Amino acid sequence: MSGLLKNGWRAVPIPGLAVPDQASAMQIAKAVYLSKFGEAMDAEHPLAAEFKDGIWIVSVQLPEGVAGRGPRVEVRQKDGCVLKMDHTQ
Repeated sequence: MSGLLKNGWRAVPIPGLAVPDQASAMQIAKAVYLSKFGEAMDAEHPLAAEFKDGIWIVSVQLPEGVAGRGPRVEVRQKDGCVLKMDHTQ
């Protein structure tokens, strides 16, 4: 995939990198979030990772009753490419 994504980020594959499990996906997501916002992704709330159609979707789990959705990062399993990063409050 080349060119800019909807969020303005460029999808850049990392040769030789595969994201085999939840822990790897979470580490990538933490690094992306830290570089973008300057704070830890899981500073207050736990992370969860879901695998769907070759994509790891890592998100912060907000407490029950809190409106909105926390930070979310999508990472392609086959090459570690960060496809999307968003955050709603």
